[in-house]
Amino acid sequence: MTTSGASDPVGANQARTIAEIGELHRKRGEDWVHRKAEAYLSYYSDDALLFAVDGPMTLADLRREFVALLAAGGGPLSIELPPIDDIVISSGGDAATTSFGWRARSRSTDGVDTDRSYYETDVWYQRNGIWKIVRMHVSRLSVSPVSSA
Repeated sequence: MTTSGASDPVGANQARTIAEIGELHRKRGEDWVHRKAEAYLSYYSDDALLFAVDGPMTLADLRREFVALLAAGGGPLSIELPPIDDIVISSGGDAATTSFGWRARSRSTDGVDTDRSYYETDVWYQRNGIWKIVRMHVSRLSVSPVSSA
């Protein structure tokens, strides 16, 4: 059996899943850069385990840190988030793993703007028809301060 092609239901389902995850990926990036904390956080499952650069955290940890960063005047300024080019769909169609590089400019609570590049891997599960990230691992590849406010 093949896994691609318009006449192949498995291939059609995988193509639909890839498109759906790709759109969620894009929207998540937009919500992050537009500082929409709750919209951004809604892409994560309540039981998500996240490894974000400095160590493991839960969704509650991420919410606390991100909301505090925004409240203190810090946070994302811009993002270069290419479409996902590496995605693996489970044979059951209810899990997907994505990997991608991205760049961002962000501001610290001290007013320092920094350019950073990252590589991220996300594991998405579909539960009750809704895709959510259940695992995330982000590695920072580079960091360069660009200005002070």
